[in-house]
Amino acid sequence: MPNKFVFPGGRLDVVDQRLQVRGELHPAVLARLQKATRKEVTDRKLRGLALAAIRETFEETGLIIGREAPARCATRHPIWLQYFRHGVEPPLESMDFIARAITPAYRTRRFDTRFFMIHDEFIYGDPEHVARASGELNEIHWLTFAEARGLDLPAVTRWAIDIVEERLQLSRDVQLKQAAPFVRFSRGNAVSVDL
Repeated sequence: MPNKFVFPGGRLDVVDQRLQVRGELHPAVLARLQKATRKEVTDRKLRGLALAAIRETFEETGLIIGREAPARCATRHPIWLQYFRHGVEPPLESMDFIARAITPAYRTRRFDTRFFMIHDEFIYGDPEHVARASGELNEIHWLTFAEARGLDLPAVTRWAIDIVEERLQLSRDVQLKQAAPFVRFSRGNAVSVDL
């Protein structure tokens, strides 16, 4: 989305589904992800979606979402290899699936997006000094919710920010039990269900 402020994003790579790392998604998170998928999908693929969120964030922003790892994971994938060189591993059990949105069918370019959330304690290193890992972005910096809302945001980004802000008001145990909204379009109308 040129000239828009958005979350890091991308696509699920095969390596994300095959990567062997410690930890698993919380059962409630995995159940919501499965419910958000209209067809039967393997747990490995759903786990891969969370890993793809970590990889894409690192690839596009240089921000490392992770915790210290007792041993380096084995991979030949260049981005994951760079990530693991920092001595970290993905904190899967601390990730939360908070929403899914599919853009309307009439759009030239469509997106089917799953939004994940993780708490700031899993930002590895100094979050104020992030190495720029991608040429895709013009500017990387932190914003408050109020500052973000003042920017040129797509509606779906604004919607996801609202969800994050609401979830942060809850305890972590309650957050894990919260439904995740799923918005899609049917016959030109937005249809929203809680997962």
